[in-house]
Amino acid sequence: MTIKNDTFGQTGLRDITVKIPLEINSTNVGYKTLNEEDISKVINYNLKSILLTHKGELMDTNFGVGLRGYLFEPTVNLNAIKFSIEGQISIYMPWLTQVSVIVSSGDEGQSVFVTIKYKLNQPEIIDQFELSLSLDQL
Repeated sequence: MTIKNDTFGQTGLRDITVKIPLEINSTNVGYKTLNEEDISKVINYNLKSILLTHKGELMDTNFGVGLRGYLFEPTVNLNAIKFSIEGQISIYMPWLTQVSVIVSSGDEGQSVFVTIKYKLNQPEIIDQFELSLSLDQL
């Protein structure tokens, strides 16, 4: 656990998850972690996981948007992508509020751009996540 000084003494910051890509932590046994100070990084990593995971890829067969799969369709249905993203966030990240999803495409459907604006109430964090994906990258 990481310790942080505040005006009333010391406060413990809990580790939330391991840092991706995995890095061995030389001071402790195990991997480097992200703690409560890095909560925006954790949220953005989780959003990226939701967008890039295909349904059925993990133990929970309902998890994921499968954004890559949309690039192989004859026409990219931006409304379907937006609806899927909003649904996944409401199920798997319900603590995010004021979520706004913007999806656009370029290069005649060869690429997709996603912007997710969100707010976390406790602790209060207002941030946005952006991801672009194109067939050239695959």
